[in-house]
Amino acid sequence: MGKKIKLEDWLKYLEDRVNVDLYVWGANDETVVNLLDRICNMETDKKDVDRILTLLKKRLLEGCDIFKIRCDDCSGLAVGFLLKMGVISSDMTADSFYNFIPKKIRLGDVKAGDFLFMGNDIKKTHVGYAVSKYYAIESKNRDVGVVQTKIADRGWGYACRPNWY
Repeated sequence: MGKKIKLEDWLKYLEDRVNVDLYVWGANDETVVNLLDRICNMETDKKDVDRILTLLKKRLLEGCDIFKIRCDDCSGLAVGFLLKMGVISSDMTADSFYNFIPKKIRLGDVKAGDFLFMGNDIKKTHVGYAVSKYYAIESKNRDVGVVQTKIADRGWGYACRPNWY
């Protein structure tokens, strides 16, 4: 693995994204201003584009600065930050993060900084990030974007503890 980062920097980054960022398939912490023209190309369904634009309008009406709104998918929320910090060197999916992080842990042992996964034993299809024993931050979907959720309420099935903190 690449260089180490401070856990508090990772958690602050995640907390700053809550109720601001939009979920866009294939995006890795990219500014909404730079991505608007690409949203239609990255998304495969017009209904998904409409969902993203509806959430963008809501964020702007709530007073979010358009220059601070970022776009991520579930893994992209981490990829953009970890690439900038030199921890990883390429794009990753939920499944590739699960396979990349060697230390698997029980869900009951989760703590801030751990990665949480949905899916099955063959493929992980969604990733979120524990910010405490009880809460996670995730780029959840096109309707709500990046949100904080209760770990117990989301159906996480797997967890890993990165060694880059």
